[in-house]
Amino acid sequence: SIYSNNEQTLRFNKLITHLHKLSQDNEPTPFHHLINKLSSQGRLRRVYTQNIDALELKLPSFKLNNPTEFPHLPSKPPYPQLIQLHGTINYTQCNKCHNIELLNPHDFIHNDETELVPNCIQCQEFEEVRQIAGVRSKGVGKLRPKIVLYNEIHPEGDEIAKIINMDTKSKKIDCLLIVGTTLEIPGVRQLINNLNKNLERQRTMGKFVVIFVSNELPSNKILKLFDDSGIDLIVHGDCQMLAKLVR
Repeated sequence: SIYSNNEQTLRFNKLITHLHKLSQDNEPTPFHHLINKLSSQGRLRRVYTQNIDALELKLPSFKLNNPTEFPHLPSKPPYPQLIQLHGTINYTQCNKCHNIELLNPHDFIHNDETELVPNCIQCQEFEEVRQIAGVRSKGVGKLRPKIVLYNEIHPEGDEIAKIINMDTKSKKIDCLLIVGTTLEIPGVRQLINNLNKNLERQRTMGKFVVIFVSNELPSNKILKLFDDSGIDLIVHGDCQMLAKLVR
């Protein structure tokens, strides 16, 4: 619906530029650094995040070797520790040629000389070459932030499904840490449900625990996910405070 009319698109563009600036200007939080510490100690299996701010990529354990290149998920192991379930504010993608580039906030600031939805520069270059060669035009694509909007299918969904499937069958996971989420998104709720059920035998043996951390107590919907086994520990409070306590 964000591209259904100009007013909606303008509001979306303003939101994107604002979020991008916040992401660029801010640093990882104490909880981010706790995750980084777990990773550096070799104790972290995976981070599934719903956040699109990409602050994790500013941490030593997750920093990209080349930030200008989009980190495509591989089709087979080894998989990265960080899985961005809803994409990232750092990149844009063309809806035609599917080229991915670092997000330039100026592309989304509308004025009399710019398009409301920015054109893809790569498509434009291809069009210029076609014109010179005298071949048929294929048109120019539009750029949109590489984030997954509500009810959209993740473009790397197949790869993410493989990673989730592998993690839910792993016998080496001994702790599931759920932080700052209401689990309203069906796919994330299913991920948690699968992890809990597939590792149920290890829970009965005391080899796997579930910890829930949030400013809000878990809803009945969340508690029902853990009907048989329950949540082992509920930490009611700010995850940043938790990070400072366990440092």
